[in-house]
Amino acid sequence: MSEKDLISQVSQLLKEHLETVADMLDAQTNEIKITIENDITKRLDALTDGYLLVHEKQAELTGLGDSLQARVSILESMSA
Repeated sequence: MSEKDLISQVSQLLKEHLETVADMLDAQTNEIKITIENDITKRLDALTDGYLLVHEKQAELTGLGDSLQARVSILESMSA
């Protein structure tokens, strides 16, 4: 076997190996994309919903606190 034939065979083996590695990377990339679409996106949506609920409740409680402070001020002025 000549040196040229050996180089050709090694080259062919490397190409096949690289194709296999590229296919494996494509499969892993697809798995990651599916995980992001199905799992992480849902978790981010749930996190956002929770944040909005907390924000709404905080605004409600702030209004209630302001109302109570006004009532306390009125009662304090009446008792003074």
